[in-house]
This record gives sequence, C-alpha cells and structure tokens, in this order.
Amino acid sequence: MKRKGLPIVAIVLSILLQKAIAQTTFTINCQNQNQTIHDFGASGAWNSEVIGKYWPEEKKNRIAELLFSPETDQAGNPKGIALSSYRFNIGAGTTEQGEASNIPDPQRRTECFLDAKGKYDFTKQAGYQWFVRKAKDYGVPTLIGFVNSPPVFMNQNGLGFKSNKDGHANLKPEKYTEFADFLASVMQYFDREGLHLSCVSPVNEPQWEWTIDSKGKSSQEGSPYFNTEIAAVTRKIDSVFTKRKIGTQIFVAENGSMDRLFQGNSWADNQIDNLWNPQSSNYIGGLKNVVGNAVSSHSYWTESTTAKLIENRQKLFQKLQSTNKGLQFWQTEYSFLGDGYKEGSAQKRSQIDCALFLAKVIYHDLTLANAPVWQFWTAVDGTRPTAEIRYNLICAIENKDKTDGDFYDTKSLWALGNYSRFVRPGMIRVATDRNDGLSLEQAANKLMLSAYFDEATHKLVIVAINYDTQPQEIHLKLNDFKFKVSSLKPYITSEQDNLKAYPEVRVNDGITLKARSITTFVSR
Repeated sequence: MKRKGLPIVAIVLSILLQKAIAQTTFTINCQNQNQTIHDFGASGAWNSEVIGKYWPEEKKNRIAELLFSPETDQAGNPKGIALSSYRFNIGAGTTEQGEASNIPDPQRRTECFLDAKGKYDFTKQAGYQWFVRKAKDYGVPTLIGFVNSPPVFMNQNGLGFKSNKDGHANLKPEKYTEFADFLASVMQYFDREGLHLSCVSPVNEPQWEWTIDSKGKSSQEGSPYFNTEIAAVTRKIDSVFTKRKIGTQIFVAENGSMDRLFQGNSWADNQIDNLWNPQSSNYIGGLKNVVGNAVSSHSYWTESTTAKLIENRQKLFQKLQSTNKGLQFWQTEYSFLGDGYKEGSAQKRSQIDCALFLAKVIYHDLTLANAPVWQFWTAVDGTRPTAEIRYNLICAIENKDKTDGDFYDTKSLWALGNYSRFVRPGMIRVATDRNDGLSLEQAANKLMLSAYFDEATHKLVIVAINYDTQPQEIHLKLNDFKFKVSSLKPYITSEQDNLKAYPEVRVNDGITLKARSITTFVSR
C-alpha cells in the first residue's frame, strides 16, 4: 500500500507546485517622475486610401471606431483603442504617374495635392482624408503630416525615389523653397478644414538609399538626405512657415533606426551630434518652428535580441542626456520589419506572441529611452489574419475591384490599446521598483510593469506584462501618493481576451496576472 501511495503523493505535490504562483512586489513611487506622455498613434499609410474612399460606410466606420473610439460597450469593454495621434502621409504624386512611377503596387503610390503647373487639388487623397476627419470626430488630439518623398516634379529624376546610391536628397536644391511653400499650403488647407496638423515631418528615414532594384523598380516612395541637406531644407521650411504664419511645428528627421541617432559614419548617421548639438553647423534645435527638443526616430532593427533591445535604448537615453538634458526621443514608427519578434523561434508566431513582443518594445521605449511619443506604422494593412501580424493593427482584405472587403482586428491592436486607451496625453510616468532582483534582461522575459498618473484627476494607470507561460502574482505598494487608491479595474489582452474588462481588484490584495498577457489597471 505504501509503495502504491508514494506515486499518488508525488503527483499531488507536483500539481500543487505547478499551481503555485510566483510573487513579486512592485513599488510605485509617485513623486519620482519621468516623462510626460504626449501621444500614442499610428499611420494611415497605405491601405486606408482605398478603404476610406471606396468601402461601405458601415465597415470603414467600424475600422475608425476600432482605432479612435474612447467609448465602451454595455459590458464595459473598450470599443476601440482611442489613439491620441494619427499620421497622414502627404503624397508625392506617384499615383498620377501610374506604371511610369516604377512602383509596381498601386497601393504604395500616393496622389499629390499639387501638380507641375502649380495647381492645387485638395480633393485628392480622399480616402486618407476620410480617416483624418474621423480621427478628429473622435477627438484625437494630435494630427500629424509626414512626407516620404517631395512631389515628384520637384525631384531630380522626376520619380518618388532615387535612381542612384549617392545618398543625396532627390529634391533639387533649387526647389527647397517650392517644397517649403507646398508644405505651408497643405498645412493651411488642413487648418481651413478644421483638421490642424500639430506637426509635420518633411524627411523620413534619410539614411536609407531609397533607390531602384535590379528591375528599375522601387517598393515605395522615399528619399535619402545628408545631414547637411536635412538642416538646409528644415531651415528653409522654418523660414517659409514664419513668413506665412503657419502654426504647425516641424520635427525631424525620423531616422529609420534609433541606433543611427548616436553612432555610425554614413550620410545621415549620428544625428544627435549633427542636428541637435548647438556646436554643430547643422544645429536646428533653435529654429522658431522646429520642435526643439524632439529627436525623432523609428525603433526598427534595434531589437534583434532582448539584450540589444535594452542596450540600444540605454545608449540612446545616455546620448540624449549628455548632449542636452532637455532632449526627448520621439518613437514615430515601428512594426516587425526585422526578425527580432521571432525571439529565436523557427515556428510561426501567434497573434498573442506578436502582441506581447509589441508590448515589450513599447515598454522599453518608454522606460529606458523615456519616449513621450510612441507611434505604430500602419493602422490598416492587407495582411491576412492567418499570417504573422507584423505590420498592422487591423487586417483589411479587399475584393478585386477594391470597393469592399473584410476586416479583422488583431491582438497587436489591443496590445497597443493597453497603453493608448488608458495612458492619456499629459499623464506622467512614475518610477517603479521591484523586489525580485531580476536583471533587465531577465525581467523582459518574465514580468514588466510601468505606471502613469494624472495629477489633475488623480487617476493612476498601471500596465503589467506577463511574458511568462505561467500565471504570476504581483503585489503593489504605492509610495508618496497624495490621494487614496483602493481598487483597480483590469483590462486584459491575452489569447482569450481583447482588452476585456474584468472585475475590480483591491490594491492591498495579491493580483494574479494571466499567463502570456498584458493587463492595464485603472484606479477607481
């Protein structure tokens, strides 16, 4: 009997051990304050043009609701992720060129408001504009314009991308003023429409060559720029904006990879020293219409491993601090271009795997690089929901004539929503400490927690990421809070949940995080 009983006891103990949940205490220090959040956003390029222009009202309205709505359904679940910024792609005119644009995919071409004869037509880019208007209707506070290429007729080769690999801007030097006037006129148009663009980005990923492939084609619009050219065109735009009393701020230079901000020797590398150091001849931080403390870049290619993810953000923040303590990193574009999201796996990544990796990148951009701005790449894309969700928040599959289609929300949409829906502009990120002794790299593969609060409303928001395959129990300790927080409302994104509202939990009790989940807690 005893021999037979031993395996049973072992099995019971094994089950109990499996059910045991690790406990970590996080201390939130309200008076230890970091950056003030400005916005979380996404870009309207490229599929939104067709959807906004041709799709049935009911479907495109639901897509807009998913992106912009701050409302909840009867069960208290968010109807959308309430983005606080939205990016509009100011087109170069490759659509008008058609096949001659040498951009094979029509969706990657864009219309231009201006033609070579100097005539403006603001009925163009109607689909893009439809989504900007919906963003405004939903109360999205920050609307942004960005340029991949100047208008094609201002470019040296008459195309929306380069023909050679010299790294110089495609924009003709004698067209700088004309380009600046074009942007000023576009800003004035949006102002007339009640769609004020807070910021405009005239240069995008200038360190790439943006040149033709072996067949003489390109996948999209784009132009490189030397740092000297970035400074020159920015100064010209600043001058024109001042003369024409444009109320939009300029931000630059949307480097394609954050590590190129503080290192490298190519034409558009080491931009913090080149563009933001007052000792540099290319310094633009003091210009009237430039966001003088915003160093913008993308987070692509900097997360091949967890160690690299951490190292790049630490180095960036250190460089910003050593150059000018007032400088901030604006993360203005990200999706899974590289293979970092695979995390060494040879298997197809599930939607929740992708969503968790996205949340992990956001967490480190906010907590190590201190980003007040975080924007995803494409809000809507034609990726099928059965594929790995790498580039988009919503999958939109068009029919052959592009007048209709089907769309699907993704886990990445809701993962971004764990931040954007609740961490609102003006909230302050406050410091958190933990008692488990994990290194940054160990924590990034297990438990991550960041906290934000609103001084005016006394609202506390906590975003907790459980990267582990097992549930985790956490305890919260609130230090130096001048207001009482007794309970928190959880909203969970997991394999089973899409930012689903759950019953309130008490701050003083242990809180269990679902395995492989992102949970946002909102004070009540």
